Amino acid sequence: MFGLWISRMLQMMLPPSDGGASRVLFLHHMTFCLLLLQPHTGQPHVVGPSQPVVALLGDNVTLPCRLTPSGNASDMRVEWTRFDLSPRDVHVWENHQEHVDNKYPSYEGRTSLFVDRLERGDVSLQISRVQLLDEGTYRCFVPSQGQSAMVTLVVGAVSSPVIRMTKHSNGVVLECKSKGCSRVTVEKRHSNSFTCRVQQNKTNQAREAHINIAALSWVEISILALGLIAMLLALALQTYTCILRKQNLQREDSQEAEMMQLQQEPAPT
Repeated sequence: MFGLWISRMLQMMLPPSDGGASRVLFLHHMTFCLLLLQPHTGQPHVVGPSQPVVALLGDNVTLPCRLTPSGNASDMRVEWTRFDLSPRDVHVWENHQEHVDNKYPSYEGRTSLFVDRLERGDVSLQISRVQLLDEGTYRCFVPSQGQSAMVTLVVGAVSSPVIRMTKHSNGVVLECKSKGCSRVTVEKRHSNSFTCRVQQNKTNQAREAHINIAALSWVEISILALGLIAMLLALALQTYTCILRKQNLQREDSQEAEMMQLQQEPAPT
C-alpha cells in the first residue's frame, strides 16, 4: 500500500514528455529507495527502566536492559558506556567475550552480563561491590540494532547505626551514631527498649539497631532524655554540614563550567 502510494505521487511529479522506459526505471528506483527508509516494525528495540536504579554502597546491582520483542543477543555486540568518563567503556561484549582494552579502570573485575540470558534478549549489566563513583547515567547500546537506552544509577551510602550506652555515677547516657549524610531517629518502643533508625536521604533505605536497658530511676531517665536530645542536635548539625558541603561542590562545578565556557568563546575582533 505504501509503495503504491509512492508510485502514484512520483507519477504526478514526472513531466509527461519523459520516455516510457526511463519513466518506469525512475519510478522503480525511487520506490525501492523510499521503501528502505520505512521503519521495520518487527525489529527489536532496546529498552531500559523508566525510573533510576537505586543501590547501596558495597551492594551488587543490576542495570536492566533488554531487546523487545525478545531476540537472541548472543552474537551481538553490546556496549555499556558512560559519557562522563574517559575512557567511556564500562563493559563491552563481542564474540562471546568481554573486551577490556578501553575499560574504565575502576570497573575492572566488577562488571558482567548474564550470559545465559542473552538468548532471551536480556543484556542487563551487573555491577559488583558498588562504589560512590558508580553513580551516573549509563548507555546500553546494541550497534546491530542501531538503538540504545539510558539507565541512571543512584548510589546511597548508609551505615548500620551503632548504639553505645555509658553508665555514670548519676545516670546513663545512650548514644546513637551513623556515618554519612543520613537521617537518624530514636524512638522508645517499650518500657526499656530503644530503637535507633538510620535512613539514607537519597535512597530512603533504612537500617535499625535496638537496645534494652535495665529499669531506670526518673533521674536516670531525665539524663538519658537529655543525652538523646544532645545526640539528635549533633546529628542534625552533621546533616546540615553534609548539605552545605554538597551545595559548595555543586557551586564550584558550576563556576568551573562557566569559566570553561568563557575560555572557549572566541575573542572579539
